[in-house]
Amino acid sequence: MAGREQKAREGKWNGGFASYGYKLENGELVIAEDEVVIIQMIFERYIHTNDGINGVANYLNNHGYTKKLRQNGTIPGFSSSFIKKIIDNPVYMGKIAYGRRRTEKKTGTRNETHVVEQSEFPVYEGIHEANLDVTDIHYDKKFQIYRDD
Repeated sequence: MAGREQKAREGKWNGGFASYGYKLENGELVIAEDEVVIIQMIFERYIHTNDGINGVANYLNNHGYTKKLRQNGTIPGFSSSFIKKIIDNPVYMGKIAYGRRRTEKKTGTRNETHVVEQSEFPVYEGIHEANLDVTDIHYDKKFQIYRDD
């Protein structure tokens, strides 16, 4: 795991599917032009309206927006859990997080494990381009979005 943490420190993608709004080219994140409008709309509505996560998902679904289907078997509609994952992901701000989730052994079992979200984890400056204009928003340590009002 030290190699993955080192990649994160260097601002490089650690593997797996690229986040929605990005694609992988030679192992690096590049903005997916056909998805960037949706990402920007999600943040715009979340920050500048009182919609909240459910409201943003409803807005996109009710206005005919669909997700580009990807290799990980996603559905074409927008769910509130999908919106929350985007809002909570520092990759859209040009950052790379390491250790957001850990696999831990279930207590009282022999070999069963489960994934546990971590409340604190390091965040590094990514080498990829941010998917957002961040002039009016910033993230706190736990990636809750705030307006710079």
